[in-house]
Amino acid sequence: MGFIQPAPPPLEYEEWKRLPHLERIKVLAQDWALNGFGTPHFVYLLYVLKLVLYAGGGLLLISATTQGLGGLGDLGDWWTEPIVFQKAVIWTMLWEVLGLGAGSLPLTLRFSPMIGGFLYWLRPGTTRLPPWPERVPLTRGTRRTIFDVALYAGLIVAALNGNRDRKVAKKLPYTPAEIAKVRTKLNPVIEKYSNNVGADFAKQVYAEIDKVRAAK
Repeated sequence: MGFIQPAPPPLEYEEWKRLPHLERIKVLAQDWALNGFGTPHFVYLLYVLKLVLYAGGGLLLISATTQGLGGLGDLGDWWTEPIVFQKAVIWTMLWEVLGLGAGSLPLTLRFSPMIGGFLYWLRPGTTRLPPWPERVPLTRGTRRTIFDVALYAGLIVAALNGNRDRKVAKKLPYTPAEIAKVRTKLNPVIEKYSNNVGADFAKQVYAEIDKVRAAK
C-alpha cells in the first residue's frame, strides 16, 4: 500500500473474471476485510491534521476572542474557566455543521470533494431528507429551499456570534465576613469527621492548609 496511491486487490483481473460468482465475491471480501478499499497512508495523515486543526484551532479561537483569558502558553491557567467550555461546545457545533467533522474525508467515502456540509446546505435545490415532514411546518419536500438555506446560514451566524469577543468574569476574593460564615457552617461537619479520622490526622491537614495560605 503506497503513501499516495491506493493498493488494488492482489489478483489478476482476467483470471478473476473467469472464476464462479461466489469465488469472485470470496476473493474480494477477503481483501476488503484485510485492506479495506486500499486506503493510502496519506489519508490517515489527513485525519491527524484534521484533529490538530479542530483542537488547536478551537483553543486558538477561544483564546483570541476572550479578553483577559491569556494565550495558549497560559493554557494550564485558563482551560477550566466556564467560558472555555461554553465556547468549546459552540466551536464543536460549528465544526460539525460546516461538514468538517465525523462525516468528512475519504474514510467516510467522501473523495471529491472530501467534505459536504455547507457545500450542499447553502445551495437551494439540493436533495434533502426531512425527518418529520408531517409534523414540522415548512419542511415537506425533498429539495432544499431558500428557507432551508436561510435557517442553515442563521445557525452558522449564531455559532460565530457565540464565539465573539467576550470578557472573563473576574474572580473576586471572599471578604473576611464571608469566610467566617462558611467556616461556621462547616464546623459541625469538620468536628464530626475529625473524630472519625483522628485528631492527629486532622491537625496535620490543618497544618498543610495553613502552609498553602501562608505561601499565597
